[in-house]
Amino acid sequence: MVSNATNVDWEEITTDTAGNLYIGDFGNNNCNRQDLVIYKICNPDTVTSSSVTAEEIHFTYQDQYAFPPHPSLRNFDMEAMITVNDSLYLFTKNQTAPCNGYTKVYRLPLDSGTYVAQLVDSFLIGVGSTDGYSITGARITTDYDTLLLISHERMWIFSGFTGTRFFNGTSMEYIFSGTASNKEGICFGSGSKVYLSDEFTVTGTQNLYYINLLGPTVGEHPIAQGSNGSISVYPNPFSKQTIVQTNYPMTNASLTVDNCFGQTVAQIKNISGQTIILYRDNLPSGLYIVRLTQDRQVIATKKLIITD
Repeated sequence: MVSNATNVDWEEITTDTAGNLYIGDFGNNNCNRQDLVIYKICNPDTVTSSSVTAEEIHFTYQDQYAFPPHPSLRNFDMEAMITVNDSLYLFTKNQTAPCNGYTKVYRLPLDSGTYVAQLVDSFLIGVGSTDGYSITGARITTDYDTLLLISHERMWIFSGFTGTRFFNGTSMEYIFSGTASNKEGICFGSGSKVYLSDEFTVTGTQNLYYINLLGPTVGEHPIAQGSNGSISVYPNPFSKQTIVQTNYPMTNASLTVDNCFGQTVAQIKNISGQTIILYRDNLPSGLYIVRLTQDRQVIATKKLIITD
């Protein structure tokens, strides 16, 4: 039994290198909670009694000012959490209406106390349905070199990043096949296996799946299919024009440029081939996201910096 803890909406668990367990009571579908807390429990292997007392990490979000905020700003629900070194990292489940496709990343210390969660990064997961592009689970390898994020319909693999800039390396998107379900749990298994679980629902499935990342199958039945798109941008940063290069020829693709608020500010349609010249035109200096889409699927994204 866990004492000194109340289950308002427990959504995620993770551990640190010492084996301490963290339980995220931060489910917040309406983005109106002001009692967010993460419970910290000592390494379960060291517990000899039938109960354990939890420490409390209370927090608010650095950029939330209304409870709830306007529907277009409701990106404060949380279902995904990892630890890296001395910090917790939380990935939002986007509840904006309409869904703008961004997950935000917040950082908290591992120690009990009351804090303001610091916004450290964001990533355009994709534009579409909430089920497709709202993060419901996260896991990172023990050497902190590969991050997995999932939604009900997709999984993203981030690798090649430096430190905790998880989105500055390369990414790959997998689309789950088969019956749609509330996939919300993810963890690494042996070798190249990744396990996924469904959340219990009255009408939905309650299954455990695995993916072999070196050959995505579940037993004899495929669960996921890969989207191997990637793009490079050079020069980046740039001031007048840049070149966007894809890793394989495209047909009738679209390139979209979004600003840091998720607003589309430029678009090139009917792209064929592998090379695209992107002109600055009248765009102000700042940070942007380049998004490559084909057959209505986002197959690659990249950060872009425009300077004066």
